[in-house]
Amino acid sequence: GDFMKFLSVVLAGLSLMFVSCSNNESALLGNWKTMGYEKDGVGQPICESELIFEKGEGDIFIARGNSGVNSFNGEIQIKGKSYKASENFASTKMMGDETSMEFENAFLECLITADYYEVKNDVLIIGSKANNTFLKFGRNS
Repeated sequence: GDFMKFLSVVLAGLSLMFVSCSNNESALLGNWKTMGYEKDGVGQPICESELIFEKGEGDIFIARGNSGVNSFNGEIQIKGKSYKASENFASTKMMGDETSMEFENAFLECLITADYYEVKNDVLIIGSKANNTFLKFGRNS
């Protein structure tokens, strides 16, 4: 009944507190290499690609890199655990082979529609709960 409901709210609150403490926004900064892409729980083929985060104004991060065929850049607003790409994402428009283009479209869509991120042990996950997709990156040394 009500007590269980209360308990679950308290537990949810605690886990949120725990998550926000351990997620340091500056951990995003630097150069990341794509290690995986998953859609609906299934690993998808990936192409060599990278993501670089630099600090912008306030809670804005500048994301740029290579999405397989083309270079891209855009702004992302990071507040604690939340992730929101701005509408100003831009990408060069070269054509590549079909596999690379498919990956690139998925990569950019995931970066732009993502609603959460997490960094732990030099692994970065950027994903969309709504689309059930995520990209996984490892630090580029």
